[in-house]
This record gives sequence, structure tokens and C-alpha cells, in this order.
Amino acid sequence: MQIRNERTGAIGRKLTQAQRVDLLQLVRGPGYAVLLDLMESACGIAESRLVNADEDHSRKVLALHKVAKAHWTFFINLQQLINREVEQLTGPEVPIDREAQEIESILNPLVPGPDELEDA
Repeated sequence: MQIRNERTGAIGRKLTQAQRVDLLQLVRGPGYAVLLDLMESACGIAESRLVNADEDHSRKVLALHKVAKAHWTFFINLQQLINREVEQLTGPEVPIDREAQEIESILNPLVPGPDELEDA
């Protein structure tokens, strides 16, 4: 399998209905949970590098924090994008779970946590 490591011009391009159907089949299939687990694992690896960094090297710690935050931000944003695309076909039905929302609020203090949303 080839790894895509260059831009293809897909940024900002809208999905076709056929692509949304393909995406819906992926989301509803067993492979989607596996994919989410792998992406979450990649986030965990980035966090482990941060936790295991030598605290005496503040620039490296800061850089690793940024990388870990970027991993989680990508993970959350991708799920949100997938949900929006799937909702074009089905209406809202694939919500981001409470744990993902809590992680996002920890990494980004501007995002309310699940408890804050319930209180509103």
C-alpha cells in the first residue's frame, strides 16, 4: 500500500455523493473501529514521548507537547469531519463520544468539556 505524503489537491474539495456512501460504509463497518484504535494509539505514542522527555530540555518538552497536541487535534478534527460528511447522507447519528470530547477540552482549554456542555 502506498503512503500518501504529498498534497493531492483534495484540500477544500467537496465529497461526491458516491464518496459519502463509501465513507458511510467504512464508518459502519468493523474496520472503522480498528482505524480509530490505530489513530488513538499514534496519539498515545506521541504523548508517551512527551511524558518520557527529559524535563531539563524545556525546548524539546515544548516541541513534544505541540506534537502530541497536534496528534489529538488531528484525531478529533478528522472524526468531526467524517461525522459531518456522513450526516450529509444520514442526518446526525455518529456523535463523538464523551471521552474524545473530554480529551479535546484537556488539550484545548478553549473547548468546553462534556460536563460543562451538560451544565449549559
